[in-house]
Amino acid sequence: MLNIRIRGFRGAERADITLAPIALLAGKNRMGKSSMCQAVAAALAGQPIPFFRASKPDKPALTKTAAKQLLRGGMDKGFIEVKSGDDVLAKCEWPSLTASGTGDAACSKIATGLINPLDFEDAERQKFFSELLQSEPTAEDLTVAFKDAELEGSVVTEATLALNVNGWDVAHRTFKEEGAKLKGQWEASSGTKYGATKAAEWHPEGWRDDLDSLTLEEMGSVCTAAQQAVERALGALAVGEAEREALQVKAKEEDAAEVARSKADAIAQEARLAHTAAVAAVNKIQIPSALPCPHCGATIDARHNENDDIVFEKSSHSMAQIVGLRADLDKARQVELGTRKRAQETETLFNQADAHYQQVRGSKVKLSTADQRRGNQDAVDLARDALAGHQRDKARVEARLRCVDLQLRVARNQKVVDILSPEGLRRQKLAKALSAFNKDRMAPLCTSAGFEMVSVDEDLEVLYGSRPYFLLSASEQYRVRAVLQLAIAALDGSPVVILDGADMLDQEGREGLFGMLAEQQDRGFLVGMTMDEATQAPNLKEAGMGTTYWVDGGIAKEVS
Repeated sequence: MLNIRIRGFRGAERADITLAPIALLAGKNRMGKSSMCQAVAAALAGQPIPFFRASKPDKPALTKTAAKQLLRGGMDKGFIEVKSGDDVLAKCEWPSLTASGTGDAACSKIATGLINPLDFEDAERQKFFSELLQSEPTAEDLTVAFKDAELEGSVVTEATLALNVNGWDVAHRTFKEEGAKLKGQWEASSGTKYGATKAAEWHPEGWRDDLDSLTLEEMGSVCTAAQQAVERALGALAVGEAEREALQVKAKEEDAAEVARSKADAIAQEARLAHTAAVAAVNKIQIPSALPCPHCGATIDARHNENDDIVFEKSSHSMAQIVGLRADLDKARQVELGTRKRAQETETLFNQADAHYQQVRGSKVKLSTADQRRGNQDAVDLARDALAGHQRDKARVEARLRCVDLQLRVARNQKVVDILSPEGLRRQKLAKALSAFNKDRMAPLCTSAGFEMVSVDEDLEVLYGSRPYFLLSASEQYRVRAVLQLAIAALDGSPVVILDGADMLDQEGREGLFGMLAEQQDRGFLVGMTMDEATQAPNLKEAGMGTTYWVDGGIAKEVS
């Protein structure tokens, strides 16, 4: 049993209410019934501002600056207190907008009527029911889904890792973006717009059936053989008179070119020997690591003995000798630098002379075989045409294989996208959970109330009988909301359910509503209902169901 005190909230001036287990607030319009229901909802939900939009169920619809608007006119402060015995389970105060209490009577926003899941957009509704029914797929569910989709290997590993790290929505978006990227690559390779059927059947322009059986390696071998045929045709091409004369002129330069090459080689050898000697001279000069003694001025050496300790002893070199050695080393290094540069320059000159000599020798060899060539330009052109045709076929095979690979990757990626999408595995699991929710939670409530069956189908459409919610009359929609509130409260553990506006129901509907509430012995209920006269209100105490209160001018009084 809960005892509730309300003071100064909106249209409610004063109310002392007991939930045991049902409290009915009856009265005419604008007398404060809804304000009292809102105050109780604020305390039990821990929301001093008990107003929310379905599009933003986590953000109050009023700002703190509007807190004074929550006070009853003429009052400086207001509060609600929910107690069980002497324990304050929940409390809210206005305009300070503070919430306190033990939290033992904490209720969800849906149980208290602050938000209605039927107002959610599809994505938000799916998220809500998934969390409520704890229907998120398990690792085992995911494994089975991948197996059924014939997915394995790296794509399964990547999808599992993405799920574990980023969650379902981010993982789904990641693979969807990957699919778009793969399709873009396919379009770039094929030069046409992607389509699943088109991609599976696409062939490059000029494709022939005989290319189906050829691999890219085989096409490479064919092109290599065709290139060799071109080179043979060029090698057999007869030499023209002008070219023969040019070769003869070039061949006569052989002796001079050989002499120049030998001379350049000798100079380069001499420069290399000079550089080698200069390097040896540099290495020969060793500078002692001696230092002047700070006490006597003598030159001392530091070394490690057999125990690896540092010991000092008199050096065999004076500081003047050491300075002289350093000067000698600098000179030797300058000489080494000059010889190195000279060696590099002479090596370059030798390479140039050698290249010229080889060119002259090549001309002489070509001239010696010129008379043996009988080939013509037509043979060269035919060989080149054959090579170009094989290269085009290779490009076709390469494009075909690349597009086939991309098409398979797109199809494989799409299977992952379908599994990860909100309409995929999550929706399948949620559909099973909803079926159990309809059967185990909502069907018994509807039976006890004498209502048609309320259910949530696999598309998250809420039905009354077989009709969708948006086609129902106002009173039928109220029945659906009431059943849904009670079923959700039973799952989320809310100890109190608040049902305002019950005057929407006719006499039969009200009897069904109270009959349904009477069977829920494990929680309390606050019901608001508009009536013209107190005598019209059902006496809940007389029926052993709770207490009826008549609300007039913002004050609630028990109906005897």
